Amino acid sequence: MTTVFLHIGTHKTGSTSLQTFAAGHREALRERGLHYPLEPTVLTRANKRSHHGWASALAGEDPAVSPATATTIAAGWVRDALANNIDLFVSAESMYRHTASEEGGPSTREGYVRRLARTFEPLSVDVVPILVFRHPVDFIESLYKEMVMVTPDPSFSDFAEFRQQILRRRHGHLGYHANASILKSNFPKLKCAIFEDLRSGGSLETRFFDLMGIDVSGLESFGRSREGTTPLATQLKQLANTWGFDPAKNWKVFDWIRSGETIASAEKIIGTGPFHLWRDDAERAAFVSEMSGQIENLRKDFFPEKSELFAAPGPLVGQPVPEFPRSLKDWLRADGIAKGLIDA
Repeated sequence: MTTVFLHIGTHKTGSTSLQTFAAGHREALRERGLHYPLEPTVLTRANKRSHHGWASALAGEDPAVSPATATTIAAGWVRDALANNIDLFVSAESMYRHTASEEGGPSTREGYVRRLARTFEPLSVDVVPILVFRHPVDFIESLYKEMVMVTPDPSFSDFAEFRQQILRRRHGHLGYHANASILKSNFPKLKCAIFEDLRSGGSLETRFFDLMGIDVSGLESFGRSREGTTPLATQLKQLANTWGFDPAKNWKVFDWIRSGETIASAEKIIGTGPFHLWRDDAERAAFVSEMSGQIENLRKDFFPEKSELFAAPGPLVGQPVPEFPRSLKDWLRADGIAKGLIDA
């Protein structure tokens, strides 16, 4: 029987690297028994690498494509796999956070997962979601850096406020156990893995595709997972986000902020670090403690063979990114205005 593997995340666990690998070896994977389909251009957010456009349309977030059409697209992918007696691989970590309403009710995580399950129920296939979890400290640092990078006008003022926003959402990014439980209740064959395990003892691609029974030996890797920006560059970008600039220039602003010239100029004023995002070890320990109950429930219910899921983090290296003095703020703003990136 054909199996549909749904790579649902979580975020910041090498998903982009895995999607780039799969897209770059689409034909080779097909020959090895795995269909990694290309999104149709009818999707507003059609993506040549992943299936974020399809996942968004299924949630009802595509202005041009209804969830029913997304279901039809999935059925076409399944028919292709069935006709060739191979498995199907769909990858979009956004499936980990999407919500959907049912019968006019509120939009919920449960609603989206049930919609996802109903999409494949009539198609005579096994459905196996794959969830990969990362140490929550590394995860929240990486997610914060990305959100500052991609969001010109964030809803949070600093790293501490960002963490609290995420922690308050039961089914949000840090809702490891809650999200896994919802998926398990709808997909009994759910597979869970630990990101740090996948990265040890071999390539991420090899160990991940082993979860689907696919041998990818001999296929070229396209590099490591994306590395986040530095704590200093992150906080400089967060400062720039508080100033007005055209959102269309966001990536140019980011490139300017993380350039060697900008970082060197900032370091002349505040020092060379190294820097980190936490106030101190105690603040980070408090975050770990707040996550401990959820991590233990995740271990008991989904990794019972393990005595622990994540190693205790070592001591912080360096110092917190300091509060920027007026001289740095004035210089950075003036430089951004002179470069045509920041509004005067």
